[in-house]
Amino acid sequence: MLGEPNCLILINSFFGLEVPKDILPLPYEGFLVKHKKTLYLALGTHIILSNDHVAKLVQGLVAAMDQGPIDGVIWSISEAARRDIDTSHQFSGTGGKGFTFALLLKGEHSSFLITTFAPQRAILDHDHTVIYPTHGGGSSTDEGLYHGKLMLAMGFFFD
Repeated sequence: MLGEPNCLILINSFFGLEVPKDILPLPYEGFLVKHKKTLYLALGTHIILSNDHVAKLVQGLVAAMDQGPIDGVIWSISEAARRDIDTSHQFSGTGGKGFTFALLLKGEHSSFLITTFAPQRAILDHDHTVIYPTHGGGSSTDEGLYHGKLMLAMGFFFD
C-alpha cells in the first residue's frame, strides 16, 4: 500500500501572494487601443460637480486634446452625479465643431468614453493611460501610485 506523499512543491504563483491582473472589458480595451495618450478621470462615488465645474472641466479636457498632451478621455461619472448636469450645455471642440454634454453621455464623441462604472485598476494598468486626475481618496491614490501613473489630485471634502 502506498503512503501519502510527503513532499513540498513550490510554485511561482499563489492566490494571496500575487496581485491578480485585471482584464479590461472590450469597450475600454478598444478605446485605449485607439487612444495612445488617455486621461482617466474618476472623482469617486460621492462627488457631484456643479454645472459650472463640469463645463470648465470639459473645456479644459478639450483644450488638452487640442494641444496634444492627451488624445482621449475615459471618465467615470456615477448616476447620482449625472442627475443635475446641464446636458444641453454647448462646448466648442476641435476644428470648431460644437457638441453637448448629452452627446458625450451617449458616447457619440470619439475622444470621450463616459461611463457610470470603470474597471479602475485595469485602466490604470494600461500603458496608454498617461494621467489620472483623482479626488485623492485613499484607495484611488494607492491604485494610482501602484500603477505608476501621473496623478493630479483635486481634493473635495476631506480627501
